[in-house]
Amino acid sequence: MVLPSRFNRIFSGSYLFHLHTGYTDGTLSPVEYFQFAQQHGYDRLIFLEHIRRHPNYDVTQFVSEVRECERDFGVDATIGFEAKVLPGGELDISNEHLRLAEVVGIAEHGFKGSLAELCSSLRLAFRRSAEVPCVWVHPGLGLRRKAELEMQQFTYAGLLEEASALGILIERNRRYGLIQEAHICRFVEDVVVGLDAHCRDDLPA
Repeated sequence: MVLPSRFNRIFSGSYLFHLHTGYTDGTLSPVEYFQFAQQHGYDRLIFLEHIRRHPNYDVTQFVSEVRECERDFGVDATIGFEAKVLPGGELDISNEHLRLAEVVGIAEHGFKGSLAELCSSLRLAFRRSAEVPCVWVHPGLGLRRKAELEMQQFTYAGLLEEASALGILIERNRRYGLIQEAHICRFVEDVVVGLDAHCRDDLPA
């Protein structure tokens, strides 16, 4: 796989991507993820913790705990956040926390507006995402939740193409299985596998 250069360090070696912890809606602590990675020979953990502009957890504490585990276990880690797209294309993350992020997951599944507003806001979010490496996570989940994914395959393919053209990676999310093989073949160099892990059962056997 040949990824854009700004992703080379993040998605190198053997990694686990898109991990949620007990800081939000996961059941595993950062320590437990690092223990798993060390026991199973993974080189890197890529956290993608949920975030809002006003999160209900201590983001600084989360980052500090991950960095401490990184030193203690000798396993590299990437700090990432999963941020929802808001109407108008802004992401639901503060500038303070955006500066802490090494990767951002763009998520559209909680979008409240119409289909047209969703597509427009996603396109704007893609264009504004040059500051930090971004991945469109569980792409199309918002369309599915609006019962539009199957009917809007042309629109969906166009969104995938625009994200790819702007240097945004596309997640093949194991939880939802949204991307068809035809899309994967078309955008293969931009696709990364994400676990969307919330508990031990979500990790590889």
